[in-house]
Amino acid sequence: MGQIRQPQTPAVGATGARCTCCGRSVTGSGVTAALRGVLFDYCGADCRGRHAQAVDLLPAGCELCDDSAVGDTGRCDRHLDGEAEVAGYPLAG
Repeated sequence: MGQIRQPQTPAVGATGARCTCCGRSVTGSGVTAALRGVLFDYCGADCRGRHAQAVDLLPAGCELCDDSAVGDTGRCDRHLDGEAEVAGYPLAG
């Protein structure tokens, strides 16, 4: 699974950023793209395209309920945040 960032975090090329697709370090020539509401870092357009195609093949819904999945996680916001414990659903992780 890729590195999930919030929009206010450092941009591509920040120390420690890794390509979501191949795991290489992301340099200043990297690409950031939003897929299903999550920002992902890529080392280039090729990796961004491969990851986007893979995400398109994943179900758009949460594996535990009928809500929309976030990014490439297969879970909705509620199940990623742990609020599902109260509803009796398994927690993410």
